[in-house]
Amino acid sequence: MKKYFKLSALIILIFVVSCSRDDTPQEEQLPTGENTAYYYLDGQLIVPKGVAGGLGSSSIKPIYYTNCSQQSPPSEIQLFTPNTYIRIFLFNGIQITEIKDLKNRTGGGCSNINNTGTLEYKKTSGVPWIDFETINNSGTVIINYVSANKRKFSGTFQMDVYSNTNEVKHITNGHFNINLDTL
Repeated sequence: MKKYFKLSALIILIFVVSCSRDDTPQEEQLPTGENTAYYYLDGQLIVPKGVAGGLGSSSIKPIYYTNCSQQSPPSEIQLFTPNTYIRIFLFNGIQITEIKDLKNRTGGGCSNINNTGTLEYKKTSGVPWIDFETINNSGTVIINYVSANKRKFSGTFQMDVYSNTNEVKHITNGHFNINLDTL
């Protein structure tokens, strides 16, 4: 009888443990804190992780920024993964909390006279990049925090970007939280 009881208890224990285990795939945890960013590209979560080698350097950080002169506030946010590269150019930089519509690109880098968003995208590694750009106010950046010295800022973004063959990519629920002093 003791054998039967032990065997029954063991079977019940295995059943309880297996039923309580959650076999559903876990969604990747959204990053929080300073120097983090994420967005959804056509519904898939993208968390910038940088690139080991490529674009002419030994490695590329997940988040990068540039500005047009030493005195100007940051004007371009860049987010990197091995198969995606987002650039958000903000004419006049990040100076105040505001909403900026993303328009047509009219030049490159600091010569651009509009707020724009671009996506360089690879379907798989080893294939050429496909360039996508915002057009006709097809995106928005909301700057919801800027520190007094303009070295810390956070915000959200969304945009539809188009290739030269009118293929569209939807970028939604984008977030960034940047501290230039620790980036």
